[in-house]
Amino acid sequence: MWGAHARIYSRQILTHRCIDYCVLGDAEKTLPHLIYALIEKKPLSHVGGVAYRDNSEIKLNNFSLFIKNLDNVPFPSRHLIDNSRYYSLISKHKNFTAMITSRGCVFQCTFCDQHRIPYQAMKPKRVVDEMETCGKEFGVKETDMFDGLFSLNKQRLLEICAQIKKRKFKIFWSFRTRADLIDKEVLEVLKTAGCMRIHYGVESGSPEILKNIRKNETLEHIIRAVRLTKKAGIDTFGYFMVGNHGENKATIKATSKLMLSLPLDYVQISPIYYPPYSKVYSDIVAVIKHDYWAKYTVNPGYKIDFPIIGTSFNKNQIDRIAKKMYLRFYLRFPYMFKYLLKIKSLSEVQRAFRAIYNMLKE
Repeated sequence: MWGAHARIYSRQILTHRCIDYCVLGDAEKTLPHLIYALIEKKPLSHVGGVAYRDNSEIKLNNFSLFIKNLDNVPFPSRHLIDNSRYYSLISKHKNFTAMITSRGCVFQCTFCDQHRIPYQAMKPKRVVDEMETCGKEFGVKETDMFDGLFSLNKQRLLEICAQIKKRKFKIFWSFRTRADLIDKEVLEVLKTAGCMRIHYGVESGSPEILKNIRKNETLEHIIRAVRLTKKAGIDTFGYFMVGNHGENKATIKATSKLMLSLPLDYVQISPIYYPPYSKVYSDIVAVIKHDYWAKYTVNPGYKIDFPIIGTSFNKNQIDRIAKKMYLRFYLRFPYMFKYLLKIKSLSEVQRAFRAIYNMLKE
């Protein structure tokens, strides 16, 4: 197993005999050494970044966890899969793929744990090399940059765009970022380099909530960035979260008002979630007096009613609020009419109906 949960709760995971190993850091670094040691029947004591059982003792090799230079990471083995089968619910072009070009985050949002990972990013050439390879070798026409924060370094972003244009290959791509990291100059360059959509972490329409979750962003940043993006001819996607500390009827109303007033093409509304190592989870632990995820990992049948801290809403109310916001956004007649006009293929129609069905079902 690999991932944040495996890194934090490897001892608990390895109490399950069906799990043999946990990768504690970057899998691209650890996994080849682990596989080699297993094939050659060598001891695992020298393999960094792995947790395992040695007879009945659980051992953690907490050294050599992370890759120091992401440019040395090889491209994913896309030749092993049928790339024509993959898409996202909002992708418009086939073939489609996803890329991750950076790790970690320098910001301190309370609902996220990415700041626990040291931030580093691939150089522009490495990023564009992979994009170009995807297009030439696997017929990829659309790429989603799945970085948590793709545009932290403005100069890096501009250089990626410059290399795409210099090499003269056509690609449609999207990425995730914060509103305060985007300006008019960047948007103009992005459009000419094939950027088709920007995903913004809006979170809330309440200045109080934005302060409580340590977003360190203003409504003015958000409104300006989304409007400029749309004006530049780039689609917009807004992420919203409900149930944060200080949430009440007034802040929900402010968030709904902002969501409906912005020129957004897509939204995702999430009830608050408590990932391990996040500030919101440490607040929960202080209330319930134990590490829920540790107990759950050992015993998946372990259940408690998670308290929603800092708001009078309970979990069921938060879920209903999120669903109501979804419906208010997507079932507006002007939005539905405009969206249908933009659809270019039968597969897009199918994905749209599948998305609506899943949204209503969940």
